[in-house]
Amino acid sequence: MAGTARRCSSIRGQTPGNDYRPGNSTTLSFGLRYEADPRWVPQLQLNLLHKSPDQGALADVQNTAGNVAYLSPGITAQLSARLNLFVFAQLPVYSNLYGIQLFPRWTASAGATYAF
Repeated sequence: MAGTARRCSSIRGQTPGNDYRPGNSTTLSFGLRYEADPRWVPQLQLNLLHKSPDQGALADVQNTAGNVAYLSPGITAQLSARLNLFVFAQLPVYSNLYGIQLFPRWTASAGATYAF
């Protein structure tokens, strides 16, 4: 189980209206792994995202906040004792976005880990 929280600080400039501050966001991820065979490990994650509205005179406050839940199936393949490859698809199962926002139907990520 993993959780991440991120906090952003204000960006202040010398000119009026230059006080834009991105909204805070919090991400929580929960997952299960089936480790019957260490060479192929299927996984399933639930990723929850909450984003507060942006702030400041020039912020688009009405269109920058919301909540999203993703179901993320994936697999990790062990290529050697030190090298693993992984791939995940992220599929939205719930969204409550404020205003008009672009939202992907799905995303994918892939990568590798190497233990030294």
